[in-house]
Amino acid sequence: MLGENLPFFQHAQLILISRASPPALRDFAREFGLWQQPNIHFLHDKEGCFAKFFGTQSVPTVFIYDEEGRLQKQYQGETKMGAILSHLNPAIHEAITH
Repeated sequence: MLGENLPFFQHAQLILISRASPPALRDFAREFGLWQQPNIHFLHDKEGCFAKFFGTQSVPTVFIYDEEGRLQKQYQGETKMGAILSHLNPAIHEAITH
């Protein structure tokens, strides 16, 4: 769960995009401890423009970019947290899987 692993994401910017209403996004953020985190941002995509632009069909979809904005990895569908963390920092992945 993302909320439980927030310390591992302190050097990453997270943008969570959803078609859910702003109040539903706010409730989700509060429920999972994501509200008012300086590196976590929510985007209400009412019309699904993001999915159309990036060609995503699955929810959730995870895109991991490097510092220069190059796509490094994309996951479609439910993804284990360890897999995501392994692309952010392999040392972190080792620490949480052993």
